[in-house]
Amino acid sequence: MSQYILVGDVGGTNARLALCERATGVLSAIRSYPTADSPGLEPVIRQYLAEQGVTVAEACIAIACPVQGDQVVMTNHSWRFSIAAMQAGLGLARLEVINDFTAVSMAIPALAPEDRCQIGGGEIRPGHPVAVYGAGTGLGVAHLVPCGDTWLSLPGEGGHVDLAPGNAEEEELLRVLRRRWAHVSAERLLSGSGLVNLYQALAGLAGRGAGVL
Repeated sequence: MSQYILVGDVGGTNARLALCERATGVLSAIRSYPTADSPGLEPVIRQYLAEQGVTVAEACIAIACPVQGDQVVMTNHSWRFSIAAMQAGLGLARLEVINDFTAVSMAIPALAPEDRCQIGGGEIRPGHPVAVYGAGTGLGVAHLVPCGDTWLSLPGEGGHVDLAPGNAEEEELLRVLRRRWAHVSAERLLSGSGLVNLYQALAGLAGRGAGVL
């Protein structure tokens, strides 16, 4: 059996792949591939393995979309595939495909104090539920709840909930955004493209004509 397991983090902009040492969990040969440059994930994985000159029997891919059953359809990209077909095509004995924020959330308990940065007031409450958010191509959301001596990850598509204005200015902002989208989600503002949307809407409201929605 190969000493490595292939691991990956696939988002709407980049697919990041690495080799995980089976015995130690140490990552190596971390590479990033723009998703726009390939018609699908399987060709990217084939290219990566060829570049590294290794074969693997097992892989785990974390991907930015719901994972329900065999068919995987990305939320913010055109890639779609069958898990079973990819496993067969790559000749893998085992292929696990999970939501990207399932992977992120399960890494939280492994963080050391020096890996953390305090934001805002309050103190950490050990053993209590943890909310995990991450803005990238989209807005990822997950939660961790304690379950005995371990943690249970509750992935979700919370980035697509309705944006809820909290004051008059935010109500005006929502009105501007609705000129373009009937459904304005949190992801429309809290993401890479959302920063552009936010800037354009605010500039428009201020009469600066920044190139509009």
